Amino acid sequence: MTKLQRLECYAAQGDVESQFTLGLLYEEGKRVPRNEVKGFALIQQAAEQGAAFASDTLSKLYMGRGEFTTALKWLQRAAEQGLANAQGQLGIFYCTDKIVPKDDVKACAWLTVAAANDCPGGRDILDKRLSKLDARERADVQKLATELLVKLPKISFREHAERVGLM
Repeated sequence: MTKLQRLECYAAQGDVESQFTLGLLYEEGKRVPRNEVKGFALIQQAAEQGAAFASDTLSKLYMGRGEFTTALKWLQRAAEQGLANAQGQLGIFYCTDKIVPKDDVKACAWLTVAAANDCPGGRDILDKRLSKLDARERADVQKLATELLVKLPKISFREHAERVGLM
């Protein structure tokens, strides 16, 4: 049995890692003919079973389709599952008024959590946003960020990048 056949077998049995990995292979057309429908379905199956990496990827796929409400749902889920890059992206979304209503406290809280989880790039945005807040708002940011850091699991950006083949 080849590696690909094992992945197919495990994915069919509901193995989250296999579903996600195989879904990515089909999405990208690596080692298998590109099949976005099959790839999307496998990634969604993994996300529905609670795989943070799959939730984040599914968010990006929905974003590419212009389905922003559904994309936000999956991004929020990935952020709450502890995925640092999803936390940073959610913070950035709260900085604007495009996908979610602008909320500087939520933006800074999510960016603080992402930075604590080693997500690169968000620190500059966070510092600029924090500098525009008054003392009460900064206290609200600290309170929310602390609550999130205590309750959420942690998946660093590096771990995510290695998992999805970026490193």
